[in-house]
Amino acid sequence: MKKFRHITKGEKTRQRLLDVSAALFAGHSYLGTRVSDIVSAAGVTQPSFYRYFKTRNEIYLHLVQHVDTELEELMVSMLIDASLPKEGVQENITSSFRKYLEFFTGHPHLTKISLFQPPQSDATRNRLHKWIGRNMKLEQQRGFF
Repeated sequence: MKKFRHITKGEKTRQRLLDVSAALFAGHSYLGTRVSDIVSAAGVTQPSFYRYFKTRNEIYLHLVQHVDTELEELMVSMLIDASLPKEGVQENITSSFRKYLEFFTGHPHLTKISLFQPPQSDATRNRLHKWIGRNMKLEQQRGFF
C-alpha cells in the first residue's frame, strides 16, 4: 500500500509563490515584476517570501532551471530506441512531437518566460537546439535518418 506524504503549509506557500511568480513574470516580464507584486498576488507577506527565496532573481532562476530540467528529460525520453523497427519510426516521431507540444501548452507561463522573454530566452533556445541536435545525431548513428 502506497503512503501519501502530507504536504505542509510551508510547502504549499512556497509552491504558491512559484506559481504566482511564473504568471507575473510571464505577464509583466522579469524586470516588470517586483517582490511586492509577487507577495500581493500570493497573499503572503514579504518576510514570508524571504523565508523561501533570498531574492526575486532566485525565484526566477528556480523557475528557469525547473523548465530546463524538465525539457532535457523530455528530450531524452523522445530519443528513438535503437531496437525500434524502421516502420515504427514515423509513429514514434509523431508521438514525440505531441509530447513536445503538450509540454509547452501544459506550462504556458514557464514557456513564455524561458523561450520568449529576455534575459533567459536565448539561452533556453540554444540548449533546446543542442538537445534536439544530440537526439538527431544519435538517431542518425542508429540508422533512422
